[in-house]
Amino acid sequence: MKVDKDAFEYAISKIDDGNIFERFGLEFLSASLGYEFIPVAGTKDKGVDAFQHSFHRKSHDKIIFQLSTEQDFIGKIDSTVEKLRKNGIAFTKLIYVTNRKVNNAERIIDEVHDKTETHLTIYDIRWFSANCNLSEKTIKAYQIFVDTYLHEYSKPGKVVTIADLAEDSRLFVFLGQQFDTNREDLKLDDLLADTLILFSLEGTDPDKEIFKTEDEIKGGVEKYLKFDPKLIDEKISERLKILSTKPRRIKYHTQADAYCLPYETRVEIAERNLKDEQLYSSFYRQTQSTIKRYFADIDLKVRDLEALITKVFNKIFSRQGLEFSNFVLHGDSKSVIEQNLNDVISAAVDESVIIIPNKEKTKTALHLAIRDIVYNGTEEQRRFLKSLSNTYLMMFLLQWEPKLTTYFETLASRLKVFVDNSIIIPAL
Repeated sequence: MKVDKDAFEYAISKIDDGNIFERFGLEFLSASLGYEFIPVAGTKDKGVDAFQHSFHRKSHDKIIFQLSTEQDFIGKIDSTVEKLRKNGIAFTKLIYVTNRKVNNAERIIDEVHDKTETHLTIYDIRWFSANCNLSEKTIKAYQIFVDTYLHEYSKPGKVVTIADLAEDSRLFVFLGQQFDTNREDLKLDDLLADTLILFSLEGTDPDKEIFKTEDEIKGGVEKYLKFDPKLIDEKISERLKILSTKPRRIKYHTQADAYCLPYETRVEIAERNLKDEQLYSSFYRQTQSTIKRYFADIDLKVRDLEALITKVFNKIFSRQGLEFSNFVLHGDSKSVIEQNLNDVISAAVDESVIIIPNKEKTKTALHLAIRDIVYNGTEEQRRFLKSLSNTYLMMFLLQWEPKLTTYFETLASRLKVFVDNSIIIPAL
């Protein structure tokens, strides 16, 4: 199973602990380069802080690898070169390994050589990303890291969402993810059943012998449905058999006569959560930038802009969820959005902590900014709003019997409408 590069970059960039990065970095370097690594000789008695996370290749101690999570990589490189020389450690090349993005790497390499005559190579986050699918070993190194340090992300739907769709929106987020990934492959009732099965198997693990029987899965599904669960009972049984055969997404344990999530599916869920969290972060950052630009035009400052963005989009989805989702996904309902957007923004601002003299200016600037985002937003903003709209529609789907979906899908493909002349002529 290949690694998703966006999820990989985001996961690796989250490492702030040098010791964790050291463990992952050495494992990944060994997997990609085929070398064994040992600590730089003599660091324990020659100032370990100076070259913490410095290593050299086994049988080639002249090439030093410096692993670091620091943001000031220029300062770290200079410090490492200085300390290595001060402590009499000879080397022919320094390879600086970081989970940060190093811009203008070639210029930095030239400057370091001019200052210190050191031959420098930089492996930054892009080097890791380029090699993440190099071999089974590099994939395994990443999967072990996620499983060990980011195991929270293996929970279905474990992503922050901007709109307060429900008290626990994880299921709806997960439904939206599954719909976004598989919508062309499955009918909606199959997709709904699959998602409910995977969600109910959260916490299962074949290595720990934690399983759930078919009855336990159906019992777990019931609490999320507003319609009679018996209506989807047969579909759950059917999809359990399909999901546990190749290509397998769940595992059936014969002895226990029960099911669990296999390792591969847990990794897949974690990667999607990481990818969505990266998208969420990008949306917030870009949306704040857009709004600040409109606020600057009228010399307006708002203290907690993130809270205001959340409140506005919560209000949009609570008042116009279906229309807004329809507009984002299909371009429909434009007139409804245009007609009501100002009222929705006004209500959100009125409920905020913005001081009264600034409220009208804030409403006007926000209206212009939100329209700009909706109509002319970045790729990340469009993708995020699309994902959020799918999540809302999946929440709506759970409020009524899913067989209606299949019925209308079938009906639409065969539907013929006969209109009498007495209607056509006046209409023309």
